[in-house]
Amino acid sequence: MTDDVPDNLGNTAPTNGGVDETPGLMIGAQYIKDLSFENPQGPEFLASLQETPQVSIEVHTNARALGGNAHEVTLLIRGEAETDGQTVFIVELTYGGIITVNIADPEIIKPLLLISRHRRQYHTRRRLSPAPDRSA
Repeated sequence: MTDDVPDNLGNTAPTNGGVDETPGLMIGAQYIKDLSFENPQGPEFLASLQETPQVSIEVHTNARALGGNAHEVTLLIRGEAETDGQTVFIVELTYGGIITVNIADPEIIKPLLLISRHRRQYHTRRRLSPAPDRSA
């Protein structure tokens, strides 16, 4: 016989020594792991630009186990602007999170981390990115 503990709604769940075995994903922490901005040409170059720079953006994700059910998931966003073969700027953001996963099937953990975590954190990353000036 197992001891069941009722929640606020009257549902019961096995205590199992205090370990929650409900399948799920929990975001424990979020942080900026690395942030850099480079303007290699200086302000004079920016003032003399005659055309709009060509901007490229790369997005990469990675996940690694930390031990137990904890994983670190990182998102690298890299943007680079060039004009006439010269770099205008380079910006890189590595945004990380510690995710706890309670899923029995190890085959789906990494795909789940790489997809679900970033979808949930979209709004936080968006606030970290520079917004266009709407008053212009």
